[in-house]
Amino acid sequence: MDVLAQILDRVRLGGTLLFHFELGHPWHLELPARPYALFHYLSQGSASLAFGQDHEIQMLAGDFVVITRGDPHVFYSDRHAKPLHIMDIDRSSPLLGIIRHGNRTDPFSTMICGNFTVSRPMLGNVLELLPPVLVLRAHPGSSDSC
Repeated sequence: MDVLAQILDRVRLGGTLLFHFELGHPWHLELPARPYALFHYLSQGSASLAFGQDHEIQMLAGDFVVITRGDPHVFYSDRHAKPLHIMDIDRSSPLLGIIRHGNRTDPFSTMICGNFTVSRPMLGNVLELLPPVLVLRAHPGSSDSC
Protein backbone atom coordinates (compact mmCIF):
# COMPACT_ATOMS: atom_id res chain seq x y z
CA MET A 1 0.00 0.00 0.00
CA ASP A 2 1.40 3.42 -0.87
CA VAL A 3 1.97 6.14 1.71
CA LEU A 4 -0.82 8.45 0.44
CA ALA A 5 -3.38 5.64 0.69
CA GLN A 6 -2.26 4.95 4.27
CA ILE A 7 -2.60 8.63 5.22
CA LEU A 8 -6.04 8.97 3.63
CA ASP A 9 -7.16 5.77 5.36
CA ARG A 10 -6.30 7.23 8.78
CA VAL A 11 -7.47 10.83 8.29
CA ARG A 12 -11.12 11.71 8.78
CA LEU A 13 -12.29 14.98 7.26
CA GLY A 14 -15.34 16.70 8.63
CA GLY A 15 -17.15 19.68 7.19
CA THR A 16 -19.61 22.33 8.23
CA LEU A 17 -21.72 24.61 6.06
CA LEU A 18 -21.39 28.11 7.51
CA PHE A 19 -22.96 30.57 5.06
CA HIS A 20 -25.17 30.70 1.97
CA PHE A 21 -24.82 34.07 0.27
CA GLU A 22 -26.88 35.87 -2.37
CA LEU A 23 -24.76 38.72 -3.68
CA GLY A 24 -25.87 41.59 -5.90
CA HIS A 25 -23.34 43.94 -7.47
CA PRO A 26 -21.54 45.73 -5.89
CA TRP A 27 -20.55 43.44 -3.02
CA HIS A 28 -17.45 42.70 -0.94
CA LEU A 29 -16.91 40.00 1.74
CA GLU A 30 -13.97 39.92 4.16
CA LEU A 31 -12.95 36.68 5.86
CA PRO A 32 -10.39 36.70 8.70
CA ALA A 33 -7.80 34.04 9.41
CA ARG A 34 -9.36 30.86 10.81
CA PRO A 35 -7.72 27.82 12.47
CA TYR A 36 -9.19 25.42 9.89
CA ALA A 37 -9.52 25.00 6.13
CA LEU A 38 -12.30 26.98 4.45
CA PHE A 39 -14.20 26.13 1.29
CA HIS A 40 -16.20 28.32 -1.08
CA TYR A 41 -18.45 27.10 -3.88
CA LEU A 42 -19.62 29.74 -6.35
CA SER A 43 -22.89 28.31 -7.65
CA GLN A 44 -23.90 31.28 -9.78
CA GLY A 45 -22.25 34.37 -11.24
CA SER A 46 -18.63 35.41 -10.87
CA ALA A 47 -16.31 36.70 -8.15
CA SER A 48 -12.77 37.83 -7.50
CA LEU A 49 -10.87 36.14 -4.66
CA ALA A 50 -7.88 38.05 -3.28
CA PHE A 51 -5.16 37.52 -0.70
CA GLY A 52 -3.70 40.89 0.26
CA GLN A 53 -3.08 43.26 -2.62
CA ASP A 54 -0.94 40.96 -4.75
CA HIS A 55 -2.71 37.72 -5.58
CA GLU A 56 -6.15 37.60 -7.21
CA ILE A 57 -8.10 34.66 -8.64
CA GLN A 58 -11.12 35.07 -10.92
CA MET A 59 -13.93 32.61 -10.22
CA LEU A 60 -16.89 31.57 -12.36
CA ALA A 61 -20.07 29.63 -11.57
CA GLY A 62 -19.26 26.08 -10.53
CA ASP A 63 -15.76 26.83 -9.24
CA PHE A 64 -14.79 25.40 -5.84
CA VAL A 65 -11.95 26.86 -3.74
CA VAL A 66 -10.31 25.47 -0.60
CA ILE A 67 -8.22 27.79 1.58
CA THR A 68 -6.24 24.96 3.19
CA ARG A 69 -4.65 26.96 6.03
CA GLY A 70 -7.52 29.35 6.77
CA ASP A 71 -5.57 32.42 5.58
CA PRO A 72 -7.45 35.76 5.53
CA HIS A 73 -9.00 36.60 2.16
CA VAL A 74 -11.70 38.64 0.45
CA PHE A 75 -14.32 37.99 -2.24
CA TYR A 76 -15.86 40.80 -4.25
CA SER A 77 -17.51 42.06 -7.37
CA ASP A 78 -16.16 45.55 -6.58
CA ARG A 79 -13.16 45.82 -4.25
CA HIS A 80 -14.17 49.41 -3.37
CA ALA A 81 -17.66 48.46 -2.14
CA LYS A 82 -18.28 48.62 1.60
CA PRO A 83 -17.12 45.22 2.94
CA LEU A 84 -19.26 42.86 4.96
CA HIS A 85 -17.03 41.39 7.67
CA ILE A 86 -17.99 37.75 8.19
CA MET A 87 -17.33 38.03 11.93
CA ASP A 88 -20.02 40.74 12.16
CA ILE A 89 -22.80 38.39 10.99
CA ASP A 90 -25.14 37.46 13.84
CA ARG A 91 -24.92 33.66 14.09
CA SER A 92 -27.20 33.37 17.15
CA SER A 93 -30.21 32.17 15.17
CA PRO A 94 -30.12 28.47 14.26
CA LEU A 95 -32.31 29.38 11.26
CA LEU A 96 -29.89 31.90 9.78
CA GLY A 97 -30.75 30.98 6.19
CA ILE A 98 -29.57 32.97 3.22
CA ILE A 99 -27.46 36.09 3.76
CA ARG A 100 -28.07 38.83 1.21
CA HIS A 101 -25.36 41.42 0.62
CA GLY A 102 -24.82 44.20 -1.89
CA ASN A 103 -27.53 45.53 -4.16
CA ARG A 104 -29.99 43.29 -5.93
CA THR A 105 -28.59 44.23 -9.33
CA ASP A 106 -26.72 42.23 -11.95
CA PRO A 107 -24.33 40.61 -12.00
CA PHE A 108 -25.88 38.44 -9.31
CA SER A 109 -23.82 35.71 -7.58
CA THR A 110 -24.56 32.96 -5.07
CA MET A 111 -21.93 31.29 -2.92
CA ILE A 112 -21.85 28.57 -0.26
CA CYS A 113 -19.05 28.71 2.32
CA GLY A 114 -17.95 26.36 5.07
CA ASN A 115 -15.00 24.69 6.73
CA PHE A 116 -13.09 21.43 6.77
CA THR A 117 -11.62 19.93 9.91
CA VAL A 118 -9.39 16.91 10.42
CA SER A 119 -10.83 14.73 13.18
CA ARG A 120 -7.95 12.25 13.40
CA PRO A 121 -4.76 14.17 12.66
CA MET A 122 -1.49 12.32 12.51
CA LEU A 123 1.80 14.17 13.08
CA GLY A 124 0.29 17.58 12.37
CA ASN A 125 -2.45 18.62 10.03
CA VAL A 126 -2.51 16.78 6.70
CA LEU A 127 -4.03 19.91 5.11
CA GLU A 128 -0.70 21.68 5.70
CA LEU A 129 0.82 19.35 3.10
CA LEU A 130 -1.38 20.92 0.41
CA PRO A 131 -0.85 24.27 -1.34
CA PRO A 132 -2.40 27.25 0.54
CA VAL A 133 -5.18 27.52 -2.08
CA LEU A 134 -6.77 24.79 -4.20
CA VAL A 135 -9.01 25.84 -7.08
CA LEU A 136 -11.24 23.27 -8.74
CA ARG A 137 -12.60 24.69 -11.98
CA ALA A 138 -16.01 23.77 -13.36
CA HIS A 139 -14.77 24.79 -16.80
CA PRO A 140 -11.65 22.98 -18.08
CA GLY A 141 -8.86 25.05 -19.53
CA SER A 142 -8.35 27.58 -16.74
CA SER A 143 -6.46 26.88 -13.54
CA ASP A 144 -5.00 28.74 -10.60
CA SER A 145 -3.00 27.61 -7.61
CA CYS A 146 -1.13 29.47 -4.92
